[in-house]
Amino acid sequence: MWVNWYGRRKDYGDMVPKRVGLLIEVLKKDTLLSWTPECQAAFDGLKQAMIKGSILEIADLTRNFEVEVDASDLALGRVLLQNDHQPITCEGRKLNIAEKRYTVPKRKCLSWFIV
Repeated sequence: MWVNWYGRRKDYGDMVPKRVGLLIEVLKKDTLLSWTPECQAAFDGLKQAMIKGSILEIADLTRNFEVEVDASDLALGRVLLQNDHQPITCEGRKLNIAEKRYTVPKRKCLSWFIV
């Protein structure tokens, strides 16, 4: 979920095709997970970019916030944004058995309430 959100971003330069793109391919539905050294390098690169602060930003309490939510067949996700869609924090979790039966609009609504 979170990986897909970053994959849709156009303002992170080479991170999208090189780091996120590979992880999206590996995590596709109905494919056998094959975690290669390239996958680990992509994951580590993405993690280091977040640690260095090149992705997430500190919140400015004097400005407005935006929230983007998403839902798949397996998980929910939410991103808190500010300053021209700069992410402040990302949250997500797997759906439980009952939630997997929800329609897509209901799952997206549920994304607003995830902790």
